Amino acid sequence: MKFSSIKKITSTLLFAAILLPSLMIAQNNPFQKFESNKLVTFMEMGPEVLQLLESTNLMEDKIPSNDKMSEQLKEVKKLKLYMTEDTAIGKDLSKVIQKLKKDNKIEEMLSINDGGDNVQFYFNPESIETVDKEIFLYVQSDKIKKGSSVLISFVGNFDLS
Repeated sequence: MKFSSIKKITSTLLFAAILLPSLMIAQNNPFQKFESNKLVTFMEMGPEVLQLLESTNLMEDKIPSNDKMSEQLKEVKKLKLYMTEDTAIGKDLSKVIQKLKKDNKIEEMLSINDGGDNVQFYFNPESIETVDKEIFLYVQSDKIKKGSSVLISFVGNFDLS
């Protein structure tokens, strides 16, 4: 085997070893395809922004005082929001949720149907044994605008017991 062939194989394996983990991470987020869609409003907040919001007390008079809820909100480490008014994208988002339910990747905690508004809370059962858990809030609404969909993902150290 020639040196240049060994060099090409080594380079290819090294490149694959570097690229593979990032591809696997991308596959772990079934909602990633919505993040760059122009018809989807996407927002991601990390712990620094969440701590900043908490320290400003902007919502202090808007949210009823509840020590347990306040403590849980302090545990949020990442928040992702996906919002669309496009009916087709909303249906696609719903299909992703249904597939995750079917594959037992998420379990429903709470479901509310209020005359055109559907609200569901889900959690990722795989995250129960880990420090950081993921909770989803999914809303489909015809009251705001027909076909509106909102998905919020909360990652943090939540007490789900």
